[in-house]
Amino acid sequence: MKNYLFLFSFCLSAIYMNSCNKNNTLLPPATLSTDEFIKYNINGTNYSFVTPADTVFSANVLNNPQPPPTTLVYANRIPNSTVDYANIQFERTGVIPGSTPLLSFFASQQTGFYPIVTTSASPIRITITEYGHLGEYIAGHFSGLMIGPLPNNNQYNINVSFRVKRKI
Repeated sequence: MKNYLFLFSFCLSAIYMNSCNKNNTLLPPATLSTDEFIKYNINGTNYSFVTPADTVFSANVLNNPQPPPTTLVYANRIPNSTVDYANIQFERTGVIPGSTPLLSFFASQQTGFYPIVTTSASPIRITITEYGHLGEYIAGHFSGLMIGPLPNNNQYNINVSFRVKRKI
C-alpha cells in the first residue's frame, strides 16, 4: 500500500509540474515600434514632432569642405512650415548603437530661425541607442547648454530625444 501511495503522489507531482510548464509558442510575436519623432525640452518647455501628424526624416548632409559625412535628422509641421522645425546634425563616421558622436548642429524655432547657427557652450555628445540598416531606425538623445547667436547670446538648456527611419 505504501508503494501505491508513493506512486500516486509521484504521478500527481509530475502532472502538477508539467501543467505549470509555460508554452511560449502561444504568445503573440513581439511588435517592434514604428514611432518616429523628435521630442525636446528647451528651458523647461516641451516641444515635439511626431509622425504621422508631422514630417520627421533623416538625410545626408554634404558639408563644405568635405569630409566628414554628416547625418541630418529633421522635422517640420504638416502642412510644410519653414518657421516651425527641429534640425539635428552629427558626424556619422563610426556611428553604432552605444556610440557618442559629437553634435555638430541643433536649431529649432525656439533657438533661432534657420540659417542662424546655434553654437554649443561646450561639446555635446549624442548617445545613439539605435542605428539600424537602411529602412530601420536611428535613435538617440542628448542634453546640454546651447548659446544662441549674437547680439543676444541667449542661453538654452536643451534635452532632446529622437527616433527616425534611416534613409541614408
